[in-house]
Amino acid sequence: DLGRTVEIWGKLEQSRTGYDLLGSLASCAPEDLDTWNRLMEQWTASNAEVVLNELDRRIKLIRQLQTLIRDKNTDEVHDLQPLFERGLWMFGPEYESVEFSSNRGMAHVVREFLGKKGAVVSKSRPDFVALPDSSIGIYSADEFKDGEVSAIRKVLIVELKKGGFEVKQQEVDQARDYAKELRRTQAVQPATKIEGFVLGASIEQGLEELKTGETVVKPFQYDLLLNRAHSRIFNLAKRIKESSPKVDCDVEVEDVLSQQLDFDGTGVVGNAGASPLPM
Repeated sequence: DLGRTVEIWGKLEQSRTGYDLLGSLASCAPEDLDTWNRLMEQWTASNAEVVLNELDRRIKLIRQLQTLIRDKNTDEVHDLQPLFERGLWMFGPEYESVEFSSNRGMAHVVREFLGKKGAVVSKSRPDFVALPDSSIGIYSADEFKDGEVSAIRKVLIVELKKGGFEVKQQEVDQARDYAKELRRTQAVQPATKIEGFVLGASIEQGLEELKTGETVVKPFQYDLLLNRAHSRIFNLAKRIKESSPKVDCDVEVEDVLSQQLDFDGTGVVGNAGASPLPM
């Protein structure tokens, strides 16, 4: 133990924070020290930091989206689509993969398709298709064979409607037409799966998802999607606040602990400028 202690002191001398760690350990109760020991047996500090930072980013993302989707002045192209691009994990576990990314070529196909039909199409953001009442993001993941890209495995189409918009059969059919155009122009292969989400403030009663071959289009409410996202991170914001100790003298910690999400549809509570989770 003496040898280990000398080794620790030597490493503390080399660290940037010096002996701050000793102060933190000294303030821990004996049971907390046992907990830290169990955690360190299963996690490295770097791995724990990656996980906590990712969870923190997701909490903040949901908070931002919950504010913007209720604002009728929100710009879908510049405000919502970039946030949803960082939050594809909300649509399901398979979209956790970093493989899914914006596909500018497919966005161009859809943009040309809409332009030929006489729609007003903005070209200010090449990655997205901007319409008067919505914006469309198209993301794809490659199929690999023998270590090489062989085809496109799956395509995700996300159409975001303006605040207060009710999604009806017409919008679902339109999203299906985008998928048909991608197949017609051979932007994807016949076996490529295409999944589309049309998001709005409300859904027409009785409206169901549309499935045609390898294409599925799902009408979805913004609030329901965010509630699902909240469930996927296990109500983390609430648990952080309930389990973390009260530190009256540390303003930064208080700022982090004040972050919480309101998922009953009444709005957002918390400090939008809070710093990342402390390590």
